[in-house]
Amino acid sequence: MKMQKDSRQSFEELADFDLELGSATSSLYRNGRQQVKLTVKIRAIDVNGNDLALSDAERKSLHLVQYKGSAELPQEWVSSTTYDGYEYFPASERRAARDGAPRDTEYFDFYVSSTASSPMQVAAQITRDDGVIIRTNGTTSHPDKYPHKHDSSVTLTPVTPPNYPLDHYHLVKERVQGDAGEWNPTFIDNHYLSLNDNRGQVIDFRAAGMTMNPAGMVQWHDKVVTETHVSYVGYGQPGEAQAYFNPEIYLENHTPDPTVLRPKPGQCTIILVARADIRYHNDSANRHNGPCLIHVEDVYGNEHKLRVTFASTTNRFDLTLSKA
Repeated sequence: MKMQKDSRQSFEELADFDLELGSATSSLYRNGRQQVKLTVKIRAIDVNGNDLALSDAERKSLHLVQYKGSAELPQEWVSSTTYDGYEYFPASERRAARDGAPRDTEYFDFYVSSTASSPMQVAAQITRDDGVIIRTNGTTSHPDKYPHKHDSSVTLTPVTPPNYPLDHYHLVKERVQGDAGEWNPTFIDNHYLSLNDNRGQVIDFRAAGMTMNPAGMVQWHDKVVTETHVSYVGYGQPGEAQAYFNPEIYLENHTPDPTVLRPKPGQCTIILVARADIRYHNDSANRHNGPCLIHVEDVYGNEHKLRVTFASTTNRFDLTLSKA
């Protein structure tokens, strides 16, 4: 059947009006960032049974509501037509692609995030150009004008983000430049921060969700004015080449390299630079010697807060990680 393009004509009936799960699972972490994908499938027809395009106003009116009672979604549930880039809740199965629908079926995707603690059964709602409201919970605003019923919904289940113990986080050191001479150590070590879940699977960190405050710390070999052997620390976001350092640390004539050497996708880079040519600076040594607070989001939108410090007051070549 040929679709009529006159959007001024209201449809007579929705031959298809279904709300379906678009992602692999209806669960989502209740962090306000991870989303569940929901898809509304619609096929409108006119009085003669011909497929009819929805008007712009009808498309714009389409949104999600509560299945029970038809109220708008509460503020703990946010529906958007934009995918924010966080990975969906892990699931063992993948959903099949759309197929078998009539050619003129229209699909509308919604992405829902939540901070709620209880499940929510969701329905879809559309307003016809004549003002009649139609929902997928079997109700309509004017049963006399639209006697047809549609019944489909998805129940979304929020999950509390896991609180991983410290031993699930790993800080692995790798030499990326220079050598460690006995009397003149000048090198750069990257300490890569990664995470494993309770099954031992790697969970990547997101670049956009990582900060370190302050952006770095410093420690000289000894706190005397003649000391020039020093280690200072900065960071790089997962997979990114831009290096960040604490501008409050005085490094004499030395300028930190703004580029991360060998960044790794999904892992934070904590950069430790060892030098033998920067004179001791009392204010930097006492005010900027750590710890630094790492704040990072994983690919599911869950937050992680950790502290990184020098291993000890006598060991400036290694770093120690702790929960914040």
